[in-house]
Amino acid sequence: MPCNIATQRDLIGGGLYKIFRRVSCWCCPLKGLDEMRALRKHFPDLWEKLQQWQRQTWRKFRSDYSAQELEAKFAEEDRKAERFKQVDLFGEKAG
Repeated sequence: MPCNIATQRDLIGGGLYKIFRRVSCWCCPLKGLDEMRALRKHFPDLWEKLQQWQRQTWRKFRSDYSAQELEAKFAEEDRKAERFKQVDLFGEKAG
């Protein structure tokens, strides 16, 4: 309960709880994909640092994806979302 009051008043995390469901170390490989997308979107400097760290090791960042694989996945999702916005329901370019 005190944590809920503190987060409602934005006393913990400097607004991070508005972006993330939970706040842990920003580079935690156990974060869900939605949290990784949010890190990429809202904290590009940290996302780039994660990419740099990944380039310095042979291990994957997560058991399912390396940091570069996550970047490729999210970039492709962004491209698809952008194309979707440009096409209206009838398959014609918008605007």
